[in-house]
Amino acid sequence: MLKNSSVCVICGEDGSSWGDADSGFLKCTHCGAVYRSEMPSDSELEKMYSDYYSQSNLNGSSTHMLSNDISIQNHASYIAKIAKPNSRILDFGSGTGELVSTLSNKGFDVDGIEYSKNAIIEANHKYGIKLKSSIDDLDRSGEGYDVILVVEVIEHLCDPVKLMSSLITHLKPGGIIYLTTPNLFGLKARIHKSNWIEAVKPFHLILFNFNVLSSVLKKSGYGDVRNLRFSPLTVSSPAKIIFHRVLQSIGLYGGLRVIARKPSR
Repeated sequence: MLKNSSVCVICGEDGSSWGDADSGFLKCTHCGAVYRSEMPSDSELEKMYSDYYSQSNLNGSSTHMLSNDISIQNHASYIAKIAKPNSRILDFGSGTGELVSTLSNKGFDVDGIEYSKNAIIEANHKYGIKLKSSIDDLDRSGEGYDVILVVEVIEHLCDPVKLMSSLITHLKPGGIIYLTTPNLFGLKARIHKSNWIEAVKPFHLILFNFNVLSSVLKKSGYGDVRNLRFSPLTVSSPAKIIFHRVLQSIGLYGGLRVIARKPSR
């Protein structure tokens, strides 16, 4: 592991312990970000994702990285409402390509980026799509994308400002970025703290509330940052839908959904 001492990865200020003594997380005393006191190296991250996207885990649908079908459909339906017809869309962190495939079937021109080689192979096998393995593989000769999606990805990043700053260069002026991530101010997070299911996942490196995520986006050049309170859900039963909508109405929903824009010229 690469030690990151007590310095916040978002604002550079010091952090103090968060949750249980052995949680491995610190909370920034300035911006409120919760981040791991030790961050994995690039090679360690690559091995971690290779293990999670192993063929046996893919065969058993037990990668712990895949969104459920309801989540994919609801996110895709929301994107279809905010994107113009025939928009160019980039999905960063595509996993095995479910969202790319769903949006492509809705008539959008969609590219996807995924760092896991096994996930790329699986996406091609399941959906016949060819995901890119790096931002460097994107075509810079065009006008860029109308919409960029970062769905349940930013919490996996050691340096989110660097990544968001890179993505904005591929977004058209006035284009939209749509992000989702676990909500540090959600009900379960407040109750369980460092025992929260999203905090115990070893590949979750930074935990966000809206203010912290907004700060990351503004540092990266985005504007018009908005918290989508009544956002796409990940459940289908009527009782759970009602309960989750109540949580959204009082700001305690477990998922944070945010959109922002690249300033127009």
